[in-house]
Amino acid sequence: MLGLLTGVCSLAAASGAALLSWTLARTGSFDTFLVTVGTAVVMGAFLLLTLRKEPQEEEDASGEPVPA
Repeated sequence: MLGLLTGVCSLAAASGAALLSWTLARTGSFDTFLVTVGTAVVMGAFLLLTLRKEPQEEEDASGEPVPA
């Protein structure tokens, strides 16, 4: 799992640098990049907020799971 997270973070860093370079070369300004990244951050935060919790199993006094 840690390798997957590391790979995704590396891919995000590389693609972010490429996107920054491309937008700066095309527009001569950081504005497009900042709006794009800001929008992506807000959308990602919203998606994290919409995740559901995993249902919790109750246990009796002996530690055995109780069916819901």
